[in-house]
Order: sequence, then C-alpha cells, then structure tokens
Amino acid sequence: MTKEENVHLVPNSADDAPRVTNQLQGSVGDANAVLSRPSGRVVWCHKTELALISCRYCGSLEPMPMPMPAGSGGVAHALFVSKDRRIPKIRIQTRQLGNLLDKRIVVAVDSWDCLSRYPSGHYVRTIGEIGDRDTESEVVLIENDIDARPFASQILACLPPLPWSVSSEDLANPIRQDLRHVRVCSVDPPGCKDIDDALHCTALPDGNFEVGVRIL
Repeated sequence: MTKEENVHLVPNSADDAPRVTNQLQGSVGDANAVLSRPSGRVVWCHKTELALISCRYCGSLEPMPMPMPAGSGGVAHALFVSKDRRIPKIRIQTRQLGNLLDKRIVVAVDSWDCLSRYPSGHYVRTIGEIGDRDTESEVVLIENDIDARPFASQILACLPPLPWSVSSEDLANPIRQDLRHVRVCSVDPPGCKDIDDALHCTALPDGNFEVGVRIL
C-alpha cells in the first residue's frame, strides 16, 4: 500500500481468531490496560505471483475407464497428472489422445480461471514410454532443472585434440601419480558424459585387499 487512504482498520469483532493480549501497567492505580493486535482487510492487490503459469511439468494423462468423446475438430479433453504431487491436475485439449495415454509427456500451464477446479494447459512434447528407464531418467532431469543437452562446440573446443595420450610433462609432474597399472572400473552409468567416479580392488601379498575410491 502506498497511500494511507487505502488502509482500513476494522473493529475487533470482525476477527474471530485467538488473540494474544499484553498486560500493561495503567497510569492510575493497579488497573491494567489490555491492548489487542490491530486488524485489517485487503482492499487492493499490488502484485500477483504467477509461479505456476508458464511452467512446464512432466507426467502422464489420467487413466480413463472409457475413451472420452472428441469435440469439434477431433479435439479431446483430458486431465494431466504431474509427477510432482504438489502440482494440481491440469486440463488439456489434444487431437492425439490415444497416442498419449501410455506416455510420459511435458505439459505447460497457460491459465487458471477463478471458477475452475483445475488450471488449463497445453501439450508440449512426448518424453517416452511410461516405465522405460531412459524416459524416467529424463523425467528426473527435467523435474530438477538439470540441463542434459549435448555439450556446445565452445566447450568441446577446450578439450585436447584426439588422439590424446599422457605427455612427458604430465609424467614428470611431482604432484601427479601414474596409476595406469591399476585396474580401475568406473561406476558411472552407461552414457554418462562426466565419468568421474571409479573403484579399484587389489589383492595384497599379506592376504588383505586394497580398495580405492576415485572421485575426480
């Protein structure tokens, strides 16, 4: 509120919430003056947060016991259920309902009418089959805002040219250790672009085992 005339105080009777009172010593005798917190009412919204609008969500269409009839132009109505259970169902319209019922899809929210139970949105793209490992992995990346796109040419230009081998300068560096004789196995998943977690296990002459954890 920027103008004092937009602020209105209402009587205490308009607020039924529990009150915390402060006992203040009165100026005359031992009488106590009881002061309640002020009450008010909203008269104007300066700004509306639209965090839900224009956001994209991963999920699937709500299973239906029978196909919903298509409207004019073959457009069918469906409810989208996000993987994030905090997000309400989203009402969408699509001409390819039959192809989307068993898919993980991306939906964007367009608006939310004040008289509607659900927000309205539109279909963006299909990720893949429900339950497929690659599909569900991509859903996790999208839901957590992790960019999994291929590296740009500017980034690839920072790498040494192929074929690459260990240089004599690297071998002569006193702060580096040559462990190429150790059999090290990566524990990163197939297709990983950043292979930086590995293990090795070597049998020692005394019967013990040396286990190394390599985190780069």
